[in-house]
Amino acid sequence: SSFPYLPDRSSAVKDVSQVQVNLILDPVAKKIAQAKSQLIIKYPFYGLLLAGLEESWEKHGEEQTYTCGVLPGFILYNADFFKHLSIKETMGVLVHEACHLGLIHFYRQRGRRHTLWNMACDHAVNLMIKQDTDLPLPGQPLNDPRFTGMSAEKIYNILLAETQKQAETQEQNKSTSPPPSTTSSKQGQQEQPEDKGHADPAAGRIDDHLWPKNLSREQEAQIIRDATDMLLRAATLAKMAGKLPGSWASLIGELLHPQIDWRERLRVFVQNTVKNNYRLTPPNKRHLWRGIYL
Repeated sequence: SSFPYLPDRSSAVKDVSQVQVNLILDPVAKKIAQAKSQLIIKYPFYGLLLAGLEESWEKHGEEQTYTCGVLPGFILYNADFFKHLSIKETMGVLVHEACHLGLIHFYRQRGRRHTLWNMACDHAVNLMIKQDTDLPLPGQPLNDPRFTGMSAEKIYNILLAETQKQAETQEQNKSTSPPPSTTSSKQGQQEQPEDKGHADPAAGRIDDHLWPKNLSREQEAQIIRDATDMLLRAATLAKMAGKLPGSWASLIGELLHPQIDWRERLRVFVQNTVKNNYRLTPPNKRHLWRGIYL
């Protein structure tokens, strides 16, 4: 691309005038800045989630994006993707990224199949955007209405069951049907869409899921603390303005006031109160003079 990209965090510009020059010269950077400003006004919760992120263009370290992507503390843009989007579509993509960060989707994958987990996360996020905003998303975003109100984990379980059932059906069809000819096999391969290995808006993937890899437990814990703090700050300010999205209200409530099962609380209370240590060692020395070991 011919656009003069903003630098990444490793070589961050400290001169404010240089940033202003980039915004003037680069129409994509200007469009993104306008979209973020409009989010702060119209949808402050999402705008505030994005406000604390460092910006990089196309690459950050070994990570690369062909559309847009987020890492903890970072958001990556690809100018060739954004230059074709309207302001509203740009706002929609930015809100999509803010949701991934706020919901800590990278951490919640926990050994699940990467592709299916990405699809489940996108369904959950896009349905939230559709419910809370009037912002469009480019291409054909994944937002199946049957998943409305479901968590990414629940959506994943449904997609996994459907995928396994489809695979079993295909195996049964293969065992009962004659082997395909070479010509038909090649034609079938040509009809299948190519897996580009990255975001493809036409196929429903509007962003690259740049999940962090090889994190220690301490790093994961710190990322979760930072994400939770960021989420609560944004929610508090948005609620004060009367603009906290409805789909997030219950999630924030669970963070602020987690519900504890009364049975679990009673169990802990009883265990800490009732004496249950009847060991005879060491003996009670107060009765040794009587020849009694208690």
